[in-house]
Amino acid sequence: MPMKPIACLMASFVLSSAAMAQTVITVNNASARYNAKITAKCESAHFHGEAKIQLLEKERNRAVQTFSSKDFIVQLDSNWKEGDKKAGIADNQQPLVFDDFNFDGEEDVAIRNGNNGSYGGPSYDVYVYNTAKKAFVADKMLTRLASENLGMFETDRFRKQLTVHQKSGCCWHSTITYGLQPGRGLTKVAEVVEEADAGGDMVTVTTSQLVNGKMKKSVQRYKAQEYYKEKEAH
Repeated sequence: MPMKPIACLMASFVLSSAAMAQTVITVNNASARYNAKITAKCESAHFHGEAKIQLLEKERNRAVQTFSSKDFIVQLDSNWKEGDKKAGIADNQQPLVFDDFNFDGEEDVAIRNGNNGSYGGPSYDVYVYNTAKKAFVADKMLTRLASENLGMFETDRFRKQLTVHQKSGCCWHSTITYGLQPGRGLTKVAEVVEEADAGGDMVTVTTSQLVNGKMKKSVQRYKAQEYYKEKEAH
């Protein structure tokens, strides 16, 4: 069989790539202030790839800023079909997270950047709003925090603290809380380590707390069934 000329093969590849339709994915319920318009080349309802994310101010429907993600991941609405130009996202998805991550009174945004977290969990690029620049700027420290643990960190506005979770296998879990002070970065203020025995009947809980600039540690043992039941109740 005669070989197809290289030029023809290249032309065929370009045509097939150009034919892949772009879909605009809308996210309208993640923020009280912003809507998001995500443009991506979707081949299936589970999108995983490069995307452009445009934030729009809800009040005036005004474009605010555009971001890019090399590894955006989102599950589209079940009604979406390949070739559709518009799509919503499925319930319980968090491709974008809005919150005041640095406790300065301004809403910030975290954008999914793949599954680089611990145990292949979700990871995010974090952008904080800079009032002087009137723009969102990348924050390396918070991005690292949102990319090296079990998913996105949690915020406590009242205490101005951020909490992350870690694990090793089935039986070791850690919850670490950091205080965030402007210009001083993150300071670990508390950690709770839960380590179940091999048989699973008992759990050792090591609690560390920052007191007067020093970490104070206490260790207690519990019956695993009672401990986890009490924990779930709270």
